[in-house]
Amino acid sequence: MNRNLSPLVIHCLALFLMLSCAEDTIDFVPKGSISGTVIQANTSEPLEGVEMTTVPATSIVLTDSTGAFHFEQIAANDYKLRARLDNYQIETVSISVVGDSETQSTLFLLPEKGLLQSAKSPIPSDGSSDLGTEVQLNWTNTNESTVEVTYTVKVFEANATDTFQSFENIEDTLVVLQNLKFNTQYFWQVSTINNQDEIEYSEMWRFTTSSFVDNRILFTAETDEGFTQIFSIDESGEEVIQLTYSTHNKFSPLYNSDRSAIAYIGNDGIEQHIYTMSNTGENLKKVTSVTLASYHQQGRGFAWSPDDSKFIYCHYDKLYSIGVDGSNLTEIATAPTDRHFRSCDWSEANNLIIAETVGVSIYDGEIIIMDADGTNQSELVADVAGIMENPSFAIDGLSFMYTRDISGSESLNGRQLNSHLFYAPIADPTNTVDLSDQKANGNNDLFPKPSSDGSKIIFVNRKNDGSNVGNVLTVDIDDPSTRTVLVKDAHFPSWR
Repeated sequence: MNRNLSPLVIHCLALFLMLSCAEDTIDFVPKGSISGTVIQANTSEPLEGVEMTTVPATSIVLTDSTGAFHFEQIAANDYKLRARLDNYQIETVSISVVGDSETQSTLFLLPEKGLLQSAKSPIPSDGSSDLGTEVQLNWTNTNESTVEVTYTVKVFEANATDTFQSFENIEDTLVVLQNLKFNTQYFWQVSTINNQDEIEYSEMWRFTTSSFVDNRILFTAETDEGFTQIFSIDESGEEVIQLTYSTHNKFSPLYNSDRSAIAYIGNDGIEQHIYTMSNTGENLKKVTSVTLASYHQQGRGFAWSPDDSKFIYCHYDKLYSIGVDGSNLTEIATAPTDRHFRSCDWSEANNLIIAETVGVSIYDGEIIIMDADGTNQSELVADVAGIMENPSFAIDGLSFMYTRDISGSESLNGRQLNSHLFYAPIADPTNTVDLSDQKANGNNDLFPKPSSDGSKIIFVNRKNDGSNVGNVLTVDIDDPSTRTVLVKDAHFPSWR
């Protein structure tokens, strides 16, 4: 048999092999990359640990601390780029990958809805009682740190229809309530609000304030907000209650005879007027329309009448009386020539009025006494060197007290160097007792008032350079060595 292949067969085999090789050629697929950043939609902060995938699937990458991600060697194609992170809504965007190029994309994730938590752990705890008239409310935010929230706090008084106080857009987890009523129940609720305006309401919590504390002593002090307000305190100096909360300064608070009402001097613009309120700091009323004013008006320019129906007060060279309701303004006395009335007091025991007069110079002044209708004026203490001021009756009406700078210094700025507290009988006003003989040098004793039982005097002691407001002290009338600090950084004390 002839085993040699014919030329035709060899040609056909060669052609077949060539065609087979052409069918097995591998096509080239272009590739590119994807990079970008994932951002928190509400805060614009980068999100770390976001799981990034593509559809069709290629690989899985996680964002770094800057929110950045990067896919390498991705076949050119159209993709869905998907971002996933716990507690966030899944975000998907469409992109196209082009060979030999990088595709950029930024994704924004919103927090997942339905995960907002309400405020918890109230302080004071629900049902707390015997709280003061200023209460700080605290609560706990139980949301994840990535969930930004604000709060609205509403406070309701029991048996009242209107909201007592409301605080909105609070970022901190506390608010301070002021000017609460005594012996009253309050309810409060915190609304937690996220950036999607979702709201979660806390439970309705409640607390009750303490019964009214009938402190006998009043004084003024500057609050953290920078305003002088009225406080009360007991004789031990322990039970302190703030009675007023205002953006106006208040001075010289005085109880009426049964301590049911308080009168004080308040600023009405640049003018000073008499105001009244209840002993709990409520029902504020302006009494005067004619201002309280005089030369160097820094003393106690008014006083209650013995029957609590009216006031006397100083208006330049006039001493007026006025009803507690603002009616019946009456001139009762005129000061001596070239003098103004600066401070005054009205005795319950003998229905007499004592008053300080002052000249253009604060160093010129006298203490005079008169009947309740302004008649029978007579001089108790004549003008002496140094400032003399703030006379007040003793409880029995038979003696009086005042202060005088015994240094005799008279400077242009009216500074006192060594003001002492003096006590004397009205029948013999020169027979004085110096109750400041054990006072430290460099200090002044000022603004004396008798205690409710007449055994002590309450007053202010402060540095003579004006570097402090002063402290409120007490001293026994019979023993000047018993100087006791009652309250620090306080002024204008009175005792009823």
